[in-house]
Amino acid sequence: MEERNQAEKEGPAGLSPEEEEEEEEEEEEEEETEVEREARVFAQMQAHLEAGITAFDCGDIYTGVEFLLGRFLLSFPPSLPPSLPSYTLPFPLQFHSKLVPDLALLPSLTEIYLRACVQRSLNRLHLPSLPLLQLHWWDFSIPGYVKMAQIIQKFKSEGLVKHIGLTNFDVKRTEEVIEGGLEVSSTQVQISLIDRRALGGGREGGRGGGGESEFSEVLVDD
Repeated sequence: MEERNQAEKEGPAGLSPEEEEEEEEEEEEEEETEVEREARVFAQMQAHLEAGITAFDCGDIYTGVEFLLGRFLLSFPPSLPPSLPSYTLPFPLQFHSKLVPDLALLPSLTEIYLRACVQRSLNRLHLPSLPLLQLHWWDFSIPGYVKMAQIIQKFKSEGLVKHIGLTNFDVKRTEEVIEGGLEVSSTQVQISLIDRRALGGGREGGRGGGGESEFSEVLVDD
């Protein structure tokens, strides 16, 4: 009987009233931390803008990033001082995103699914069109990346995307999507002191993609 009375005094999670109050206070502190974090990120982005860095790279797979950038855009002034250096003019601010389909869905991608992914990024970023959409493919042993590229090219003709790029595509697959009709504006290569696959020939890429050896060697030599 005493145990039942004790259980009735406690909350549904087995917490005492004092513990529930402490938990609520912690949640309020976490919410305040989120607000503070957003303010700090916005201040850092504003500092980058004032230094002339006006393009930001993000992706639909990066949790919360597109949403955060979209909130920053809503708070952004309609124009920047004429003295501000910018290589994205006449657009004072640009967000470049990525399309990263779910690995399990690669064999059966549809236009409906890809359109929903693009529209989700547009909604998060509060944009009518993506300045640059970079395509990613998890595993080149799974066919379908050429079909995806052709569908995204169609989205470009509709105005949903201004420019199309690739991320972690090796030379062979880059040639395939170009032959399939994709207009490639940029290619993002994965290369670091640890991951040097892009310098190893660049014509073969398995899971995670390979690299563009011709482009990378020029960058390294320079």
